[in-house]
Amino acid sequence: KRQNVRLPGHRGEVEAMCLGVTNAWKIGLVMSRAAKERPELCRLLCDFAHAEMPQFKFTSIQVNKDYGAALHVDGNNRGVSRIIALGPYTGGELWVHDGSPR
Repeated sequence: KRQNVRLPGHRGEVEAMCLGVTNAWKIGLVMSRAAKERPELCRLLCDFAHAEMPQFKFTSIQVNKDYGAALHVDGNNRGVSRIIALGPYTGGELWVHDGSPR
């Protein structure tokens, strides 16, 4: 999965989950399986987000573990996104597309 955003040569599974609302094919907006299976984690991360950014409205939180992504644009996001990176990693940069041509 997620072949379009993997770095060249990346092997193994991408450890990731969406907590919150997601768009299910042919169904529409639903609560994610991860949010249903991990309500305490979902609440903890939502509380953290609200404490750090009280005015920021969001519908879901994407959690990735040990994952370096290739340069890509998240095409299905709506509105503003926020990101936080944690851990002892090196290298990597976040590129923010401003909508202008390169």
